[in-house]
Amino acid sequence: MTPFQYRPFGEHELRLGWASWDKDHTEISVKYCWQDSRGRISRGGEVPVKSLPGMLAMAVQSGHLKAKDIEWDDLKMLAEFFNIAKRKLGKQEPARPAAASVAPMRK
Repeated sequence: MTPFQYRPFGEHELRLGWASWDKDHTEISVKYCWQDSRGRISRGGEVPVKSLPGMLAMAVQSGHLKAKDIEWDDLKMLAEFFNIAKRKLGKQEPARPAAASVAPMRK
């Protein structure tokens, strides 16, 4: 990942940048980072930005994420985002991919 935006997240950090798998710089990803025992940033936790709404929906539907778990400023920003999206879409629902079932996590 080639990050261009950083944000503290508790003791850790969120990074937004060009996806590590995209050499043409057309896809953006977000990465949850923490420091390893030597102080270097971890390598895992990078996902495409376009997957975030589905990830958020899955966490809410499964009961693992509740409004009380979200920082107030983030919650306000998300509410405004969805209000804008609702106004732009009007009564027309966006096209959606085929429904996927939520499978249990593999061990």
